[in-house]
Amino acid sequence: MSGFKQLYSDTLIFAIGSFATKLLMLALMPLYTFALTKEEFGLSDLLNNSLELLMPILTLCISDAVFRFSIDKDTDLVSVFSNGLFFLLLTSSVFLFILLIINYFFDFSYWIYFFFLYITGAFKQLFAQFTRGIGYTKLFAVSGIVGAIALLGSNLVTLLWFKMGVAGFLLSYIISNIISVVFLFFFTRLNSFVLFRSFKLGPLKEMLTYSFPLIPNMLSWWFTNVSSRYIVMLYCGMGVAGSFSAASRLPAMVNILSSVFQQAWQLSSVREYNKDSSEVFYTKVFEYYSAFILIISSLVILFMPLLAKFFLVGDFYAGWVYVPLLMLSGVLGCYSVFFGTFYLVIKKNKMIMLSTLVGAVINVLVCTIGIPLIGVYGALIANVLSYLIIVVIRFIDTRRIVRLNINFYRLLGGFILILLQAVLFTLNLKVAIGIGCLLSITIIIINASLLFSLFKFLLIFVRKK
Repeated sequence: MSGFKQLYSDTLIFAIGSFATKLLMLALMPLYTFALTKEEFGLSDLLNNSLELLMPILTLCISDAVFRFSIDKDTDLVSVFSNGLFFLLLTSSVFLFILLIINYFFDFSYWIYFFFLYITGAFKQLFAQFTRGIGYTKLFAVSGIVGAIALLGSNLVTLLWFKMGVAGFLLSYIISNIISVVFLFFFTRLNSFVLFRSFKLGPLKEMLTYSFPLIPNMLSWWFTNVSSRYIVMLYCGMGVAGSFSAASRLPAMVNILSSVFQQAWQLSSVREYNKDSSEVFYTKVFEYYSAFILIISSLVILFMPLLAKFFLVGDFYAGWVYVPLLMLSGVLGCYSVFFGTFYLVIKKNKMIMLSTLVGAVINVLVCTIGIPLIGVYGALIANVLSYLIIVVIRFIDTRRIVRLNINFYRLLGGFILILLQAVLFTLNLKVAIGIGCLLSITIIIINASLLFSLFKFLLIFVRKK
């Protein structure tokens, strides 16, 4: 199977699992905005995001190392998984001790939820990454569906039936994580990859050497994506922060599509790296990917006033004007992840860490200056600038790894058009719909040849199947 066919096949399989979970996350927004106040949703979101900050610190991104090392041929899979599992058990014990101390001095009422959300999320991540790395892509996809169903059911019970508020929000994720962990453990037969004597410091050190630079990278991503919400809360209040957090979830419509592709792209980029046709393959994939992201993002911005009526209920609706620039940040984020994959291929993550760190610093500085002056719009501008800087740094640096023959006129033309569209809708001008429609059509025309070529390939692939 050629590189393109394998990439398409993997993307299709990963889409089943990822779409089920992430589309459900988006579909749950009306439930959250109905069952929770803006203050409750803001607190729930901040607790969830705070956990995202702690996860890479405590786990040292061991799940990412397990995934990368399990891809390689002639790998001792028992050693890789056992080292990851035992290391995770150790870090979970440390986290529990820290939480007990915090609760003793500060009376953290949600500490028990916080701990179980961490440990179940960490094990789910480890099991899923290993399952994906060893090629059990269908089981990985099914586990996403199982987790999504569990999340839906638990949310309905905890938020609508028991009306548990913030505690119900957190408990729903814990239940979903537990069910996913149990499913993956038994159906992937992970017990066959666990051996106590396989826990050795040598292989673990090699894995941590790979994953350690990902820690500041993950933290920098957190600061880039989430720090603005804390600064908005500080200067604008919890209510505005809740609206901003809700609006931040709508670009997930594009992120869902991008993340599905990225899961398959990570596998294909490693497989194709040493082949003679690798640069041609990488270039074509980027062109198709870029065209798809630009077109989908433009259409989402165009229909955002309508979509927001469904996803942003009541007081949250006014926050729809934040979405267009958040969508632009999402486009740049998709590009940054694409180029960042090349560091995964060669197992050298130093530059992925440095580029994200620079973006995070820019984001915090611009937020700190801009939010007191122009409110939430300062955060929106900061997000766009920080992602743009990350993309530029990674594009320039990865040219030493692989040189892509990119059509810059088409790429920059499409980006400028979507930038204009985002600004028009953010300002909520009367002409936004009319001009925005023309801009979307133009973006489609610019990328028409790529779309035609992609659909032609997919049609041939489906017919052969």
